[in-house]
Amino acid sequence: MRRTLAKLPVAGALLACAAQNDHPEEEVDAGIEEGITAVDAAGDSSGIDSLSGGSAKLDVVGGDAEASASAAESSEDGCKKVDFLFVIDDSNSMGTNQAELIRSFPEFVTTIQSSLASVQSYHVGVVTSDQYEFNEPGCTMYGALVTQTGGKESSARQCDPYAGGARFMTDADDLMATFACAAQVGTGGDNDEAMMSSATAAIAMNATGACNEGFARSDALLVVVLITDEDDPGTCVNGGMSCNGSPGDPQDWYDHFVSVKGVATNVVALSLTRGSPSNACSFAQGTEKDGTRIMQFVQLFGGNGLLGDICAQSFGPFFDDAVALIQSACSEFTPQG
Repeated sequence: MRRTLAKLPVAGALLACAAQNDHPEEEVDAGIEEGITAVDAAGDSSGIDSLSGGSAKLDVVGGDAEASASAAESSEDGCKKVDFLFVIDDSNSMGTNQAELIRSFPEFVTTIQSSLASVQSYHVGVVTSDQYEFNEPGCTMYGALVTQTGGKESSARQCDPYAGGARFMTDADDLMATFACAAQVGTGGDNDEAMMSSATAAIAMNATGACNEGFARSDALLVVVLITDEDDPGTCVNGGMSCNGSPGDPQDWYDHFVSVKGVATNVVALSLTRGSPSNACSFAQGTEKDGTRIMQFVQLFGGNGLLGDICAQSFGPFFDDAVALIQSACSEFTPQG
């Protein structure tokens, strides 16, 4: 068992920096609103370090009988479907963080399996922080789900076809293999990380014939996971180029998700990013900007938001806490329409 990271009150969470430096000329923006406190980045790094052993699927039946019965009872009138949207920064400092996400994902899957036994269907999708040029032609815009990767430090593979025949993964897929392929999006992306442009577009790009057709379901709990070592916008330094980031502000982004999902409690917002003070990575290791606006967005979801440290030794404890939050949100899910 991992040493579990104490669950962070969303209003008092701290996030830390990326382990690599992609913006060497910018000053660190260490300012963050009062009340952000340091996160315990320590954790047992033991866990699943290899994805080569077996082809486990996300089976919604199994695990500890008592835990499964408890989960089924608590969510009897709650969610039966969950959509996971992973928004992954693909700028040039993210190689180590993408690798840790992939290492942590199998334990997340198995914990979800045992804790949400009443859920009957899962969708899992990955998007990047830019207009991903390595995706299939016609789906290289913000928010298009990743089906193939390319460029530096990527899996450089075709990740689909997925079992459901769509551009997203389901519980019928070998999620440990397909997620490892899609989540390793590489480090060749834009340094102007527009995380929220992709997040908001991904759940709106759902119509027949659209790149994400059928991904975001009205009767499913939506879990959005933001993985970035920068803010939105990030830090651009090439020739003095300014960063624009995503249109709007955290309140606008929050309002968009609520309008799509009907009520805020039908969304779980998770983020591993960078914050201050007391980053797990020293400022000398990078000049990335603290994820101030990303954190503010997550904080707007109150008890349905969770912040974690992207410089933590392992992401496992964060995902352990995320499972408990998702289980609680599932039990309170309010079907729309």
